[in-house]
Amino acid sequence: MKKLISFLSIAMIAIAMVSCGGSTATPSGTVDAYYTALEKGDFEKAVSYIKVSDQGDIPVLVGKLESMSQKGYVMKSHKILGETIADDGESATVEVEEVVIKEAGAEATTNTTTTKVTKVDGKWLVSLF
Repeated sequence: MKKLISFLSIAMIAIAMVSCGGSTATPSGTVDAYYTALEKGDFEKAVSYIKVSDQGDIPVLVGKLESMSQKGYVMKSHKILGETIADDGESATVEVEEVVIKEAGAEATTNTTTTKVTKVDGKWLVSLF
């Protein structure tokens, strides 16, 4: 009985640690959160998952995403296919299948892309540049 209680206690602690880790705890989690924000049209949230060198770049990136949206670019859906973390543990790539409409009136297309992710201060962030 003591073993069962110990196992359940450890399992609950592990679940709590993972759930507190947030969406930037893994490369796939970050990319999933980024794409989900794009799908919802929440461009400020999407940009929060991007590695920026200057905080002044944030409004510029949000503006670019809003401009693309106004021209009909829509992220319809996505699916994480896999991730590869570099040996140093500081960078990774995430394979994503995305369904997008690239301009107003166009049909949705399905693409497979590789998204680069970098660890910054313990969080994984999308590297666009």
